[in-house]
Amino acid sequence: MQAGSKVVTVNGIKILMDASVHLEDGRIYLPMRYVSEALGELIRWDKGRQYAVLGDEYREHLFIYVQPIFFRDAIEILDKEISNSGNDYTEMTDASYLDYSYPSQKSMTITSTKVVWEEDVYLTQEASLVKKNGKWVVTSINESTELYRP
Repeated sequence: MQAGSKVVTVNGIKILMDASVHLEDGRIYLPMRYVSEALGELIRWDKGRQYAVLGDEYREHLFIYVQPIFFRDAIEILDKEISNSGNDYTEMTDASYLDYSYPSQKSMTITSTKVVWEEDVYLTQEASLVKKNGKWVVTSINESTELYRP
């Protein structure tokens, strides 16, 4: 596979794809149907969770998430919002748990949790982002604590 090409070579045989390999901002976008076929694997789509799974129901090798924004880009937007807000939000770069979801192509939720040892609590931070006028913005940040019991 080569960037910009719709031709893939598998075991010496050239195959014409209906989509090309795309290179953008240092990221490579691949047509996963052809990748799965070249590897001899099944690919299935989970509409509710917005991801494709490479493998069968017994062996799941790779999960491919369809993301309207890359997670690290969303974290960068969130970090800027926290530092510019003037509020006393906690820095979460050392969080022990991170999760994110995309309820739609124009919204995202990031949840992060860490133990604050000095206070013996779990600190959870949840942020919501939405896409407005082509840009992602933070609409809310909530922090909550729960007593840490090892």
